[in-house]
Amino acid sequence: MRIAALDLGSNTFLCLIAEGELVDGSPRLSRILSDEVRMVRLGQDVDRNRRFHPDALARAETALAEFQETIQKFQPDRILAMATSAARDVENADALFDLGRKYGIPIEVIPGSQEAQITYAGATSGGASDTPTLVIDIGGGSTEFIRGVGTEMGWGHSLDLGCVRLKERLGYRETLTVDLEREARARIQEELRSLPAKVGLSDEATDMSVQNILAVAGTPTELARMELGAFDPAKIDGFTFTRERIEEWVRRLAPLTPTQIHEQFQVSPGRADVLVLGLLILSEAMTFFARPSLQVSTRGVRFGVAFVALTRG
Repeated sequence: MRIAALDLGSNTFLCLIAEGELVDGSPRLSRILSDEVRMVRLGQDVDRNRRFHPDALARAETALAEFQETIQKFQPDRILAMATSAARDVENADALFDLGRKYGIPIEVIPGSQEAQITYAGATSGGASDTPTLVIDIGGGSTEFIRGVGTEMGWGHSLDLGCVRLKERLGYRETLTVDLEREARARIQEELRSLPAKVGLSDEATDMSVQNILAVAGTPTELARMELGAFDPAKIDGFTFTRERIEEWVRRLAPLTPTQIHEQFQVSPGRADVLVLGLLILSEAMTFFARPSLQVSTRGVRFGVAFVALTRG
C-alpha cells in the first residue's frame, strides 16, 4: 500500500510518501518515495492569542498546495495528516481543517496522549534498543518526552516547551544574552522537574532511568547537518552528540543573530531564530536524565502517522 503521511507541526510541516504493508499484524515501511519539509511557523503567536495568525495560515496554505502536487504525483492509496500542539491550543482550528479539505488532505488533531505513541513508534522504527530509551521530539509549541523499551512505549508526556513557544515567552529576538539564556534554562528545568508528577510515576528512580536518548525533529537533525557540513540522511540518522558538544554549539550560536546563523551555517530563516533554544532543551534534558550523549533519529511523527494509516481498515 502506498501512503501519504503528513506531520503538521507548530513550526514545520512534513510530508512522507512511502510504501508499506502489515507483517503479522504490524506495520512495516518498505520504500520511501518522497520526504519533504516546509517551514511554516503555524504556532506564530498562538501562545498569546490562542488563534492561528493569518500569516501562519497563509504559509500553511502554500505548504499544503505544494504537498498536494507531490501527492498527485505519487497517487497514494491513503492520505493521513495529523496536526500537533498548535492545533490543540487554538480557537480557530477549523481554518486549518478548511485548508486541508481545499487541497484534498484530511487533517486530524492528535491528542497529546496519542502523539506520544505515534512519535515513539516512528522514532524507533529504524531499530529499537532493548534497553530503556527516551525519545525527545522538540516541536515549535511543545516537546514530547517518551520512555520505552524496544517497541513498547512506557510513558510519555507533552510539555509546553516548544522552541517557538519558548522564544515568544522570553521575548528573544536577536542574540541570546546571558540573562535570556539563564531564564530559558530556568524555564526548561522547571518544566522537566514537573514531568514525573505529570506522568504519574510511582517509582521515579526506576521509571525515569534511561540508557539511551533518541532525539528527533528539526533541532537535532539540523545540528547534525551543521556538524557534518552537508545534509546526508544516512549519516545524520544515528549521529551521536555529547552534551559537551551541544554546549559548544550553544556558545557558538548564542552571540549570533538569526540572520548571521542563516548566512554562516545555511540554516533556514524559519529555524535560525529558534535553533539555539532547541539546543538548550536538549542539553538540559540530557542533564535531567543523566545521559552524557544522545543519538539523532531522522524518523519521527510522520513515520508514526504512516503506521497509523497502514493499520486503519
